[in-house]
Amino acid sequence: MQTYKNHICNYCNHLIFKNSHIQHSYCYQQMKQSLNIKKKKLFWLRTRLLKLQIYYNIIHRWGIKVGR
Repeated sequence: MQTYKNHICNYCNHLIFKNSHIQHSYCYQQMKQSLNIKKKKLFWLRTRLLKLQIYYNIIHRWGIKVGR
């Protein structure tokens, strides 16, 4: 952060720095929440895929015919 001889300029510079820090923190929180949501969705999709693989193995092991 740059310092000036004029105290008002120093205060303005401080406010600008503080504002950018708050924006960065908010952006980071939003990205973290978005990442957590995506992790939950990925976990859900993986469990569904595992279920499908289990059903597929059971059907083919027992020779069950699916469909019409």
